[in-house]
Amino acid sequence: MNNVWAVPEPLSTCEVQLDEDTVTILRRHGNPAGPRLVLSHGNGLASDLYYPFWSLLADDFDLIIFDLRNHGWNTIGPRANHNVPTLVRDHLCIFEAIDQHYENKPKTGIFHSASGLITLLSLTTMADLGPSAQSGHLSAMILFDPPLCKPGNSQIEFDEAAEYAA
Repeated sequence: MNNVWAVPEPLSTCEVQLDEDTVTILRRHGNPAGPRLVLSHGNGLASDLYYPFWSLLADDFDLIIFDLRNHGWNTIGPRANHNVPTLVRDHLCIFEAIDQHYENKPKTGIFHSASGLITLLSLTTMADLGPSAQSGHLSAMILFDPPLCKPGNSQIEFDEAAEYAA
């Protein structure tokens, strides 16, 4: 039995310009007529590593897959721009691009770790921007292991682990 899997070519891709140096590539897989799921990964990983999970959804769902900046299909940019406020801005750009490129329909987000935290923080940013910013966001969220911890030693350990991974 062969346990090796290969991620199929996407149905389509879309380049999203996040800033003057950074492009993120959206990838569409699955059934475009199905309900839309948007998926991303944790820091230090890539969405293709989740293929054994999201491949199970491909027959029934319109899957929009993306990698965080400096991950996966994306080029590596300045390390100084790899921070939570920038990733939150990226997130808002990505959701706007999904609606513009793939039509605006309800979206359920499935996010692991850092992308889950970014999703939560983008909600407060959208609230500050007003109702027009909220119209294209998520109808529902499924968040796996967002990196939330109490301030103190655990925060210092998290920061050290993130720096080491970088």
